[in-house]
Amino acid sequence: MSEGEGQGSLGFDPEDIKAFLEESWSHLESLESGLLELEEASGAPLDPGRINEMFRAAHSIKGGAGLLGNRPIASLTHHMENLLGAVRSGRQDLLEAGADALFEGVDALRTLLVEVQHRLDGKDPALLPPFDISPVVATLSQLMDAPTAEAGGAIDLPFDIDAQLAAALGPAARQALTEIEGRYLYELDMQLAGCQRGEEGLDHPVLEKLTSLGTLLAMIPPDAGTRDGTFDFEARALLLTSAEPPLLQLLLPGDQVRFAVVPTNGPEVEVLQAVVPATPVPPPASNLGGATPVEAARPAQGGGAPQGKGHSGPHSVRVDVERLDLLMDVVGELVISNTRLSRIGSELGRRFERDSVVGTLNDAMSQIARLVGDLQDTVMRVRMIPVERVFSKFPRLIRDLAKRLDKEIRLDIFGQDTELDKTVVEELEDPLVHLLRNAADHGVETPEIREGQGKPGIGTITLEAHREGSYIVITVADDGAGIDPARILAKARSLGLVAHDSNLDDAEILQLIFLPGFSTADKVTDVSGRGVGMDVVSQNIRKLKGKVEVVSNVGQGTKFIVKLPLTLAITRALLVASGGSVYAIPLDAVRESIRVAPSQIKTIQRREVIPLRDEVLPLLHLAEVFRPEEPIEPSPGLQPVVVVGGARKQIGLVVDSIEGEQDVVIKPLGSYLGQIAGIAGATILGDGRVSLILDIATLIDEGDKKALDLARKTEA
Repeated sequence: MSEGEGQGSLGFDPEDIKAFLEESWSHLESLESGLLELEEASGAPLDPGRINEMFRAAHSIKGGAGLLGNRPIASLTHHMENLLGAVRSGRQDLLEAGADALFEGVDALRTLLVEVQHRLDGKDPALLPPFDISPVVATLSQLMDAPTAEAGGAIDLPFDIDAQLAAALGPAARQALTEIEGRYLYELDMQLAGCQRGEEGLDHPVLEKLTSLGTLLAMIPPDAGTRDGTFDFEARALLLTSAEPPLLQLLLPGDQVRFAVVPTNGPEVEVLQAVVPATPVPPPASNLGGATPVEAARPAQGGGAPQGKGHSGPHSVRVDVERLDLLMDVVGELVISNTRLSRIGSELGRRFERDSVVGTLNDAMSQIARLVGDLQDTVMRVRMIPVERVFSKFPRLIRDLAKRLDKEIRLDIFGQDTELDKTVVEELEDPLVHLLRNAADHGVETPEIREGQGKPGIGTITLEAHREGSYIVITVADDGAGIDPARILAKARSLGLVAHDSNLDDAEILQLIFLPGFSTADKVTDVSGRGVGMDVVSQNIRKLKGKVEVVSNVGQGTKFIVKLPLTLAITRALLVASGGSVYAIPLDAVRESIRVAPSQIKTIQRREVIPLRDEVLPLLHLAEVFRPEEPIEPSPGLQPVVVVGGARKQIGLVVDSIEGEQDVVIKPLGSYLGQIAGIAGATILGDGRVSLILDIATLIDEGDKKALDLARKTEA
């Protein structure tokens, strides 16, 4: 069946489709993570709770797709559900043989959900490549048709079923009937008008509805033989579902389907039937074996929900992301307006110091400022989501990479509950994928090499997240071969990326791997080696106003450290003036501010530096960066210098004056201006002026690039 067929969901309310997609993505993650857990526990007894969770996830997606008329998703999840149902009934051999098929089913389901989202967004379906689920469905069906490990071993059914239907039950269906677990078993008598033959059998709305509600364990006759065109079809069937009888009566057309509940005689059912006696009704005219009337059914579960006032409602609601973005924009404008009010209040206080009304006004504005701060913190917390949203995708990535590279790799994840602004989380997946691929391909060795070096044959990649103040730190570490600084430096010199007489320590050399086009791979593979992965990591992290560092020991492993701000919307900044303009420096990048006398400034390799606590600090004049056409006039007195950067790399920004600190709302420059080196965005100050927010990491690189250019000119 091709993916484009049977997409009847377009006739439904877009909100219903959106809700279906949200729930389906959650269930899809549950399916994939469950498969990974079960595969890692290969050979150990299966976790029944995990299997049940996966079964319910597939069943829920199938039910939603059936209600929306999406036949490809309903068909695919129906076959996945059948396989999982057989596994939870004791067929562990099916899981061992069908793990890859279930993973293929997850991938196919993901593609189908993307197609639904594509249509919901109003995009042309022809833009997506055609997708056919038939091969995946065929593989899943073949696994179900395979003989059981106990070939020929019959399973005694614990309740009475019509003899002909019982004879039509396959091994997997008989296994499923050994664990009802609160579900209902129905015998159906169907008289279907307007049937047609489909690619996977009979095609009729009632049959689609039944497969969306549960599992058709058996049907007599199983198909329509060789009939073509449109025809009437009469059959009897056995349905296993969690749908209660009143719901089944509501959903199924009474003129085409009659049904009765098969008594399962479980102890819980007997107790409930005794507590809530049923009023019998005459059974259907057709012979449905030992089935009892519909009204006699009660769910086989261990207790009822509490009644009356003690019942509590849901504690969360779904909110559209666009509304959160709009709310954050409004809060940002409030912060800007509050800053302007504070400035006006300060000015009024200076002019009318003894006026009691001005004092009362300033008290009120102070209260407003506190409320705006509380509102800002609350909205930012609402926008925070756990990094698990991204981390949960990586076990599957490492599993597939390990198989492709013929390696044994274990991925350990810590701190997945750490929360981060949703905007940052959305952009975090791509750089982390590159880091993990690099660790799997270049870091972890093959089992043979590792065992020859005295290491365990299974390599370990560790992914961890934790908070550090207003930052989140994410580390990707492996216990592999490590990075050789000498090899990196030699390659960089051969590419002309560093001067031949440059004196770099190991930490500075390792940072060279983030340069565009840099790669030490001997051959290019479909995993890595083209010299673009680490450059992409560096660029994407910088777009998020973060930074990435690397630490490595040859033969022991490599660790990448990514440091990101918790939010990209509002930050605290130090305001400085230079060349007649005011600039905002993110306060987290500021190490200290000092005043320097002209006599302290020295020149090394044509670059100005100053001594600072037994270290040499390079200087960079802001006016020289953003107003290069204007000559710099040396100040006769002490010059303000703001020391910025990280623990490993710092520079001193020479400015005209330091104006103070302020909360700033980060605004993008817009498509007209595009990307400007050294500028992270803009903000509006309390007096209404526009101030540019500096990108410190880029400014440090600009200073290094300038020094390299001067060194090359000197060599020439």
